[in-house]
Amino acid sequence: MKKLLLAAAFAALSSNAVAGGVDVSAYVRRDQFTDLKISPGGQYLAATIPMEDRSVLAVIERGTNKLTGTFKMPRDNYIADFEWVGPERVVLSAAEKFGSLDEPQLTGELFAMNADGGKAEMLVGYRTQDGGLGTTIKPKKGNDRIWAYLIPTPVGDGRSALISAQPYSDDPHSSAERIDAFTGRMKRVAIARPSAK
Repeated sequence: MKKLLLAAAFAALSSNAVAGGVDVSAYVRRDQFTDLKISPGGQYLAATIPMEDRSVLAVIERGTNKLTGTFKMPRDNYIADFEWVGPERVVLSAAEKFGSLDEPQLTGELFAMNADGGKAEMLVGYRTQDGGLGTTIKPKKGNDRIWAYLIPTPVGDGRSALISAQPYSDDPHSSAERIDAFTGRMKRVAIARPSAK
């Protein structure tokens, strides 16, 4: 009789433990987006969407919730950061996973596109010889010998972004540049020089 009561109590406790379990699926599923920024005019939202082996920048029109443009990175490439430079133009910096590194590393490449997905261009990048990341994006000439990343700033003139640029050369000094998001032309704002000895 004692064994029967003990078995019944054990069965009752086990069923309560299973029935009272916590559903953790909401806590472990992949994020639907990682960054979200509103355009200066408030008409669009841009968001980075993580995928299994890359990320995508999606632009959504706020009034209609319609997807207006996307920028899809190739395999093992990710959008590290992006900034709106005007009401309909966004600049993004790229990162890549090399080998077994867990976190993508900045590549020094910058791209730009319109909110409708048009005029997607490589502004800065070392892969200019092959036309970019296996895409039809045409790089801007002369910006293949620098490494750059975005400097977050309030929206300025609607055409340009502030970047930190460093040449692939013996002169390792960074400079702050204002890059035109349509032409890729750069204008120096400041340069870092070593302190005098």
